[in-house]
Amino acid sequence: MSELLIEIYKITASLLLALGLGTVLSSRSLVKMLIGAEVMFNGSLLYLALIGTVYPYATAIFALLAILIASIELLLAVSIVILYYRTHREPEVIKTIPEGDR
Repeated sequence: MSELLIEIYKITASLLLALGLGTVLSSRSLVKMLIGAEVMFNGSLLYLALIGTVYPYATAIFALLAILIASIELLLAVSIVILYYRTHREPEVIKTIPEGDR
């Protein structure tokens, strides 16, 4: 793999991680937070794929690790959203201040 292509992968993975982190930290909606977490996860998978090109025998281990982490992340995210929705009956994490209370 050429050095330019490796650098493009690194920059793309870094941008995905930064974009996902920014989405998680700046949004109030649980759905947006989950999408941001998925974007961060995809950025980390891109880094794992890049490492897999350098160490070809580790690629199978990284693939199994990625599948395991994705299934655990999905299970936890869905359970957290369901529990939060059952207790608060709304999908927003932080409520906005009504106009009359300012």
